[in-house]
Amino acid sequence: MAFNIRKMISDGLKDGVAKTSHFEVLISPPSAFNLDPEEVRKLTYRADSVEIPGRTAMTIDQRFSMNGPVNKVPYAAVHSDVTITFLLSANMSEKIFFEKWMQSMIDTTPQGIGGSFNVKYFDNYKSNVYIRQFDDTGKLRTTIELVDSYPIIMNGVQMGWGDDSLAKLSLQFAHRYYNITTHKEEIEESKEVVIQPSNTNKPILIGLDQREAVTPAPSNRVFTGLASGQ
Repeated sequence: MAFNIRKMISDGLKDGVAKTSHFEVLISPPSAFNLDPEEVRKLTYRADSVEIPGRTAMTIDQRFSMNGPVNKVPYAAVHSDVTITFLLSANMSEKIFFEKWMQSMIDTTPQGIGGSFNVKYFDNYKSNVYIRQFDDTGKLRTTIELVDSYPIIMNGVQMGWGDDSLAKLSLQFAHRYYNITTHKEEIEESKEVVIQPSNTNKPILIGLDQREAVTPAPSNRVFTGLASGQ
């Protein structure tokens, strides 16, 4: 069969292509934190880059017959860590936020709350991180939820007299597993809200009010400065 460019476009590319710049990151802070929701909301606009997570199947070698080939049999799944980079504000409030988060995991000073260099309970610092992917029209297409996530590496911030570029903070997040939700119905983005759960033990979710729309009403919000940091 001869190659047909129109067939490829109509069938192979009919669903469009995903753009690496059409995303946003929502952080749900740990429930033990006493944080200003406005500070957490700003992190969404400061997320400069993020990785959509992958996974690896751990395997062992196994023969199903005495003289047969060796097969790899999976026995566990390992979810890769996710790197998120944030643009730093002038007062580096983003770095302070993650310093507090990591401080809630392990005391880093002899005067730490609860004793010197003590490790805290997992339930006190785990949280969820949401990566949302949009199409060219601004419609929400995919949500990746990192379940029981927390930062395990906070990289240093390189400064120098000879460089006038934007300061960025890169963090590596671990998580137990992730969920992927696809959004096929028309989505309308409305005003930003702070969703306060009725159960005070649950974390506050900072995000956008997503509602089903009768007619498509795409928004340009996600494309206005999210990837560029403006």
